[in-house]
Amino acid sequence: MSRYDGRLLTPPLLWTLAGSCPRLQSLELHINGDKTCPEVTDLRALNLDGFRDLQRLRLFYLPSSDRDWWIPRLAQLLKNSPHLKLLGLGFTPVLPPGPDIEAFKIRLGASMRVLDRLCDLYASEGASPLRLESLEFVGGIYPCSLGSLQKLTDLTCLNDVLIRRRAISGPFSPSGPKPIAFEAFAPPHAPNLRFMRVDWYNQDLHEHLCALDPSFARALAISAMKQDFDSGFETAMLLRPSPDHPSLPLPVRMLNLQLDRQVVYMGRGEVTVSAQQVLDDLVSAAADSLEGLTVNLPLQYQDPDVWYTMQLLEGALARLPNLTQLIVAGLEPRLWRPASERLARASPRLRFINMHARFWRVWRNDDGTVRLETIKKREADRVELWKYHVSILTPITPNCHSMG
Repeated sequence: MSRYDGRLLTPPLLWTLAGSCPRLQSLELHINGDKTCPEVTDLRALNLDGFRDLQRLRLFYLPSSDRDWWIPRLAQLLKNSPHLKLLGLGFTPVLPPGPDIEAFKIRLGASMRVLDRLCDLYASEGASPLRLESLEFVGGIYPCSLGSLQKLTDLTCLNDVLIRRRAISGPFSPSGPKPIAFEAFAPPHAPNLRFMRVDWYNQDLHEHLCALDPSFARALAISAMKQDFDSGFETAMLLRPSPDHPSLPLPVRMLNLQLDRQVVYMGRGEVTVSAQQVLDDLVSAAADSLEGLTVNLPLQYQDPDVWYTMQLLEGALARLPNLTQLIVAGLEPRLWRPASERLARASPRLRFINMHARFWRVWRNDDGTVRLETIKKREADRVELWKYHVSILTPITPNCHSMG
């Protein structure tokens, strides 16, 4: 047995699973104390020592109050799985404690050091670096030290990284710089990285991406679900020349863009760039490299800008000859299919379109018409853009379940 899909998780079931399924390769646990799992009054009873030789491991919503207890257990679990390919970790958020800001800063600082402590402990016990292909940090744990991360894994093997940090507040607010070691995911250390996924695009990430060599960017897919418009940072900035960043514009492989320009309030006195300009910049910078695109259209159901923006998007798609995968948000439900057909006709090589989790494959007839075939979720997860887009949008809901 290589996978297990379970229901309510209890310590005896977990122990039985480890003992009776020695070939289990993929384990995902969402854990969150006794509010959602009354059978588990002490999460320390969840013994993971029996799991060995895993290939994929995700442990989400580990209680932050038990970080010191979990770190050595996680180090041992990783030592027991030397061929691990995917690692996802997440602790419960560090919530502000009311007026006691100093105590909050201390707890938050400790949260920022969790991964460094785990990596250092793993290496100190004589374990060789893993060869992880995918890393996911979904809250309460962050890559803050290049040196420590290199003790855990050989970054040259890394293909995909996900960093969720939206829950960080206080001294590490979304609009300010954060101590994330983005240099770990640059070509000198991670030359094979193909996916950079974050939940918040802001200054420190922007500066990191602006320093990339364009030849590396051509193979990179960038997904940022929230963008710091108030402070003047959005993914569209990567498509425009800048005197401060000679490498711009970047010819990226995949990108998401906000085309509802009414929600964009550029900071520092800058003028908001129009949807037309954003799309023109996209074509100019990435016509030859772009394979996947995610766009947000205006959300108002009867806003005339919706169809105007649709027309602009159709014009841009016609000039993106290598685009094969598309995600569109916006429009009212009755328009999803006809709008998708319009966009499919406009895009010469589009093969897959996703509008509000309606997944379609595009078929082209000899007379130039198109036909949309509905794709089931399991097959849709194999479409590259959709797979990684869904991963970052899926909420990490506190529960106590095991999923393969």
